[in-house]
Amino acid sequence: MMPFPRMRLSHLVAAFVLPAALAGCADQPKPTRFAPLSYEYLGQIHLNVATLDVVDNSVANPEPGDIGYKSPSPPDHTLRQMAADRLIATGNATATSTAHFVIDRAFILHQPGGTLDGQMDIHLDILNPEGRRVATASAQATQTLHPDPSQTVESPANLYEITKAMMQTINVEFEYQIRRSLNKWLVDAGGTPMNNAIQ
Repeated sequence: MMPFPRMRLSHLVAAFVLPAALAGCADQPKPTRFAPLSYEYLGQIHLNVATLDVVDNSVANPEPGDIGYKSPSPPDHTLRQMAADRLIATGNATATSTAHFVIDRAFILHQPGGTLDGQMDIHLDILNPEGRRVATASAQATQTLHPDPSQTVESPANLYEITKAMMQTINVEFEYQIRRSLNKWLVDAGGTPMNNAIQ
């Protein structure tokens, strides 16, 4: 006669414990997913050069206190993605110039008082076959974010937000500077010079 009450008791305990455990799992926040930042939708910029290289000086000369690496999309990585998406070496067979896309600075700082400050400095050089710079275009973006005091200042969401905001600025400014300063090196997707592009 004894085994039956014990079995009923164990079922009764399971009936209360299991739902409680499942409810506890449901209360835990799900990890936030951050969409990769890409810029193909903004259109490509074709340059009449033989090659295009990316130089990241922010790695060789890091900013003290930089926390950008914690971002779901670190600033320097995102700038390299922008260059890959937007800058295309489309020189014809006679093109001998080289383009250097240079990341000078790309960082996010956690300032006293719970503020995030970010900065990006980039430039694009056109070098002749001898390696001498014959044209350049540069752009800069700065951004300040004042997170909600109830949030963790260095949360992935905040770091992603400030990176995305800087990239919006840098894309607009950089394209404007290229079209203003490097118009002689602009071609279409087939390599045909645009306006007064160098042939």
